[in-house]
Amino acid sequence: MKFKIIFIEWLPIGVTVSFLAVMAYGLVQQTIRLSVNSEPAQIANDVASILSQGVEPSYLIGGEKTEITKQLAPYVIVYGLDGKVAASSASFDGQSPNVPQGILAEAKLKGEDRVTWQPRAGIRQALVAVSYNNGVVVSGKSLKEPEKLIGLIGRDSLIGWAATMLVSFAAVFAIHRSKLFAKL
Repeated sequence: MKFKIIFIEWLPIGVTVSFLAVMAYGLVQQTIRLSVNSEPAQIANDVASILSQGVEPSYLIGGEKTEITKQLAPYVIVYGLDGKVAASSASFDGQSPNVPQGILAEAKLKGEDRVTWQPRAGIRQALVAVSYNNGVVVSGKSLKEPEKLIGLIGRDSLIGWAATMLVSFAAVFAIHRSKLFAKL
């Protein structure tokens, strides 16, 4: 009976601790994930600005290709108005990647689109697509390292949550125990 009373008195604390832990984790997770868009956004906007001045995509983008199945470096893919690759610094299993046409359509419609693209299991990319007068520039970057960091933070948050739950319950239990002894 006394345990039930202790549990009922502790429950609002447990709910509050749980809510705050989930909220804190969510804020940190979203901050990390959304910050990954910064570099691709800068690259896509800069490339689109240069291409809008009449520079040929193949002149601007060339050389080494980032193999997105193995490398973490940012990359650029320029699509023409027809939705076909005009130039690319990315490679996906040895070929130029084709992002879903919906991403290109959304960028054409709204000027920009930011998405997480998973071309296959284990390969996740942060993409920013920016339209320009002759097509769409897509810049991307691997989410491998940010997702590792998010996993570590999730594990540590879970450990912190569990410890806080135990300590808060122990505190409520200790308060009840001291009240019990005070009555004797």
